[in-house]
Amino acid sequence: MAGRPVSPHLRPGPRAGFSLIEMVVVLAIVAILAMTAVPLQELVVRRVREQKARIGAARRRRLWPRLGRDLFHHRQGGGVHRRSRSGASLG
Repeated sequence: MAGRPVSPHLRPGPRAGFSLIEMVVVLAIVAILAMTAVPLQELVVRRVREQKARIGAARRRRLWPRLGRDLFHHRQGGGVHRRSRSGASLG
């Protein structure tokens, strides 16, 4: 045994780095996680955008009667009361 050198990767003790197999296994695990995470993230983003749209539509439906009435009233001149110099109302 003394005459035959021992390969560096078979020596006992701490190693300095990672083997190629270890790197490939880690890369495969990361790829599998990415394959499941990216579509899930897209689904979550789509649901959040749809929920924001629903909230905005509900808010507009709730505010429209008041906003529409105020805009209509303002266009008809009833929303702004102007007074002449004599104090009589013009509108």
